[in-house]
Amino acid sequence: MSPENVIENENRTSKVIHVRAHHIWRTKNEYATLFLNALGGNIDHSAIIEHISHLGVNDSEYREDVFADIDENFSDVFDKRFDYYMHLADLKNTDILSIGVAKDGICESCIIGKHCLKRFITKDDKTIDIVEEETSRATALLTIISASLPFELTEGRDFKWVKEIVPLEVNNEIVDTEVDQLEIRVGLVRQAFKLNQYQT
Repeated sequence: MSPENVIENENRTSKVIHVRAHHIWRTKNEYATLFLNALGGNIDHSAIIEHISHLGVNDSEYREDVFADIDENFSDVFDKRFDYYMHLADLKNTDILSIGVAKDGICESCIIGKHCLKRFITKDDKTIDIVEEETSRATALLTIISASLPFELTEGRDFKWVKEIVPLEVNNEIVDTEVDQLEIRVGLVRQAFKLNQYQT
């Protein structure tokens, strides 16, 4: 598969789909496994159900944020995530993944979803800036993709960084925040991760 000059085409007809960086960047992460399988056309109902059913089992606050009431809303969360995975499977190689901080279909499936909006979180007594964290993950993912391909990626042709305004919560207020999103062609991600299905 040779690179095509689609990223820099301002009149492109390609779809752009958002991906939260931590939902894809670690290949052994359950989110990443489900994401990459879907991008390769392999959508496993039982794996999705099992994954969703274990969300927040050790974190009641997170579980409530995802489901509100798991018995009442489990099917809604599943349906929204399944639709997102189906959308990934249907993407053409010339379509664009926008990877970074912006909310994706996983975020949008949450019934409440406050955690998806937080700019800063505390983990192990350390404050983490989600913008820096997700941008770093997108950068790391680009490095992995570049190293996995038999040709050198060219910025502007194969990928580019774009500015986007994303609403994030800071001190209990929603703040429009400028972030960097990595835009890269779906076909390059499929090729780099040797996914089974290549949409034309």
